[in-house]
Amino acid sequence: MSPEAMEIKTYCLASVNKNVANHAAACVLNLQKKIKRKVYDNAKAPILWEYHVKLGQREYNKEFGCNIKLPKSERIHVSKELHEHFQTKLQIN
Repeated sequence: MSPEAMEIKTYCLASVNKNVANHAAACVLNLQKKIKRKVYDNAKAPILWEYHVKLGQREYNKEFGCNIKLPKSERIHVSKELHEHFQTKLQIN
């Protein structure tokens, strides 16, 4: 994983930016509802986190005045890592 991807991942996890923090909470809530309705698909969940990575990337660029653009393969890798991180909140085995 590139240093830029690590930076975006860290920003997405520990952001004090309201947009990013609220989006992460909304993603967790959305997935919890899917689990409760028994329509949760573990293979599709990282796609939701990919949207979160895109938002984090956009907000990071705005906040720090840079122009980081992650390739799709790295965004997918970061989204899978975010999904693994948030699995404890989702209570998934």
